[in-house]
Amino acid sequence: RVMYPEPEVCLNLPAWQEFYGFDQDGRNGWFDIEPDFENGVITFRPAKDRPFAFRSQAERLNLIYDPAEIGGGPGPWKEWKADGEGNYLTMISEME
Repeated sequence: RVMYPEPEVCLNLPAWQEFYGFDQDGRNGWFDIEPDFENGVITFRPAKDRPFAFRSQAERLNLIYDPAEIGGGPGPWKEWKADGEGNYLTMISEME
């Protein structure tokens, strides 16, 4: 959920897209993410576990669990690179 703007509103992705026109290409994803702050790298991996809280809504949310399904970079990252083992890496400094 996105908590923005003032006054604070709590929107899911479809409402965020419809009412504010933001993130028109956005999708709901569930990944394992590991930041390495010393080297400035973030690693995205396919989710090992499915979310426990969204079971009844997973189909409606159209959650994706494998970063390979995104193409490009997720969120504010411009791009990422596959490491050949199913993981995707991006530099923390490459945020838009």
